[in-house]
Amino acid sequence: MGEVVGTLVVRFGESVASVSGDIVAEWDDTLNVESSGEVKSRFVPGDEAWLLIHADPGLQIVRVAATHGSVNASGQVVQQRSQDIGFGGVDDGQDLRYLPAASIVGQWLGRVGVGLQIAGRRLTVQDGFPCLLRASYPVRFRRYRLQTPAMTLNTDETYPLLVYIYYTEAGA
Repeated sequence: MGEVVGTLVVRFGESVASVSGDIVAEWDDTLNVESSGEVKSRFVPGDEAWLLIHADPGLQIVRVAATHGSVNASGQVVQQRSQDIGFGGVDDGQDLRYLPAASIVGQWLGRVGVGLQIAGRRLTVQDGFPCLLRASYPVRFRRYRLQTPAMTLNTDETYPLLVYIYYTEAGA
């Protein structure tokens, strides 16, 4: 049987061109799991595929839609994320991929950075360079269910789907 290949596309609109916010979309590895326990990112026709969308507070998700099949909101979830962040000097501030939902727990790998400061996504260190921080933190996501279309495909055939995330500035 062929596969339905999903692609997550964030569609940027005119109303958010000047906003310095981010939207991150990814597959939900906690629900997209084979019976063997292996995480899947390719789906057969008729499968459910679960998406996670993280949006900065300055952005409001208006609609999530697929080019074929349906997408339905399925609440919010908080999941842990971990990220290795290197600092080379005082002016070498780094950004977390996601905005933390609560405190960051850090572990220095090797040399210990001194004077770690956290402001939103931005992390800076004042001394102890070079240094590497493994940051673990909770992230709030919106969860969506993509119902892939039931269709017949040949064994080696794939059918691409695009998921569009429409958003605007919060309060607009």
